[in-house]
Parts: sequence; C-alpha cells; structure tokens
Amino acid sequence: MCSGVSPLPSPSSSPAVLMMGNSYTYYNGGVDGVLRTFFTSFGGDAPRVQALTKGGSSWRYHLQQFEASGTDHHAALVGGSALDFVVLQDQSHVPSLCCYTSPRYIDPDFDASAKALVQLDAAVKAAGAVTVLYQTWGRRDSLTRKPYFSSFAAMNMAVQQGYEHYASLITSSDRRPIVAPVGRAFGLVHDEDYNLFYRLYDPDATHPSALGTYLAACVVYASVTGASPSGLPAALGISAGEAGLLQRKAAIAVALE
Repeated sequence: MCSGVSPLPSPSSSPAVLMMGNSYTYYNGGVDGVLRTFFTSFGGDAPRVQALTKGGSSWRYHLQQFEASGTDHHAALVGGSALDFVVLQDQSHVPSLCCYTSPRYIDPDFDASAKALVQLDAAVKAAGAVTVLYQTWGRRDSLTRKPYFSSFAAMNMAVQQGYEHYASLITSSDRRPIVAPVGRAFGLVHDEDYNLFYRLYDPDATHPSALGTYLAACVVYASVTGASPSGLPAALGISAGEAGLLQRKAAIAVALE
C-alpha cells in the first residue's frame, strides 16, 4: 500500500457504471473491459459496466444521442437498469482549450462542451447516479499540439484545469461530481519514470497503450469505489510488476483529490 492512501475493503458488489466517451475510453478493449476484470476478481454478482463510445466524439455528440429517443444513450439513462455512476469523457483536446483565451473559458469548442455537460449531468441526476468526469491527459509529443502548448506538462495541466472548470459548473450544495484524475496519474509517471511514461501511449503519441488504459482503469476504479487499486489483478498482458507500479501511481493521484 502506498504512503498516504488508506486501505479500504474491496467492494462487496459491482457498482453499475455507464461510460460515455470516445477512443480514449475504448482503446485496448476499453477501460470498461478492465473494470469488468477488476470487479470479476472479487466474485459475487456479474460486473455491471457498460460503455457507449464513438471515435472522436464530444459531449455534444453524447447529449444529442441522449436527447434522441430510441438510442442506446436514451435507453441507458431513462429506461435502463439503475445506475450508480456515469463516467463522462470529453473529446481529448477540448478541455485543454479552457485557458489560452482572455478571458478564460470562451473558446467555442470548450464552451459547447461545458454547456453539453450541464445538460448531461442533469440527465445523470434524474437517473439517480453520480457524475464522474474522466480527466484525460496531454499528448506525449508535438503531434497536433496547439502552439500555446510547449510540452506534455503544459497541455496536461491545461486538461486538468479544463476538467476543474467543468466540475465547478455541476457542483452545488447538495451534489458534486467525482473527478477521476487520470491526467494527474499520467503526470506522476512522467515526472518519475519517463521510459514508463513513454510506453503509456500508443505509437500515435495520443491514444493510450495497454499500459495507459490499465492506468486509466485503476484511477476510475479507485475514484468510484473509494478503495485503493493496490492489489488489483493485472490485465491486457501487463506484467504483475508494471501493474503494481501503475496501481500505486493511480492511488497517489486519487488520494490528492
């Protein structure tokens, strides 16, 4: 168990989790697939983790799908089984557009995502679930990086700031979202083990490799259960040693929330 993380019992039953995102969610069999592996390892009821994804999609797309009757999105939030958590992942670069303008938060794509999130959160609230914001990460190299991002660290910090602003828009005295700090976990790996950090990415330097997907799943698991990811099973062909390293980084990232 890493320093600063309280050991908590494993969940006695699998929470019902719906994920809405894009390729950052579905690569390598999906964060949802790894979550099912985690929950299955405890025995008990079958894992209840579902993902609704489309490559390149934004929260505007997911809102449009929800608002159209007869879609999987509408069925999942309105006519489906009870949900505990809905994990929302925005288009990868859009959160980083929060803060390069003066004043902040007026980039049109960022503003559109912010408005869509408020409506999606209302639907999640009506479904009786908790909104979880899947905070993604900065690009590894210069590929498609905006001129105002000089490095991974600069873009990663902007992504985190974008999600912090998103969270503020849907926080009230009686309801607040969970931010699953995957980008923060990527940053911790970047600062301590650049070789491992490099291998968190697919060769395109933006999507996650199996290691990146596993790290994201550890962060989401810890965020929704309140339990440390330390001791979870390895998956996606990752060695037990590297799985343990990523579990510790995820635990530290979540403990900082």
